[in-house]
Amino acid sequence: MNNKQLALYELSKKSTAIAYVLGFLFGTLGVHMFYLGENGQGFARLFLFLVGFAIPPLMILSVIVYIAFLFLFVPFLYRTTNFPNRCPVKSINLPI
Repeated sequence: MNNKQLALYELSKKSTAIAYVLGFLFGTLGVHMFYLGENGQGFARLFLFLVGFAIPPLMILSVIVYIAFLFLFVPFLYRTTNFPNRCPVKSINLPI
């Protein structure tokens, strides 16, 4: 190895301590993997973080839409349906 290659090798070495600190602080985002040059694992961790971060708001949104459906659409169905004409017993005459 000549001096230029040795200098490039020294510049390309990654610090284990910095990788541990990045992993501790931003491990779920995969920042330490990007730092170490493992871009595939970095993107996988970033993707899983974003998916996990997006699911709870979508669940909350679906509950809100369900509740809105119950309070807005179901009463509309009762108002627009002609229930008295569908009742099999029209009137009952009770002897008094």
